[in-house]
Amino acid sequence: MREIKFRALDKEEREWKYFTLVEIAMLETEFSQGNYTNWSQFTGLKDKNGKEIYEGDILEIHPNSEEYTKVKVVFHEGCFCYKTS
Repeated sequence: MREIKFRALDKEEREWKYFTLVEIAMLETEFSQGNYTNWSQFTGLKDKNGKEIYEGDILEIHPNSEEYTKVKVVFHEGCFCYKTS
């Protein structure tokens, strides 16, 4: 089963912070004050280096062996997929 996690950009520290659903529920007041922006959900997937992939990430894929294509991870009709620019 996929772990449900989120990340958000901390406006003051200008870095990504990572949260589980339990942490979000426990810190509801802090989140409602608007200290975080650019919320995105973990897709449950990792890249070839083991880094977690989140909604909104830009990935390089290579549908054929000769060239790479940049795509954006999006949530569409109930699932995560990618969208070409």
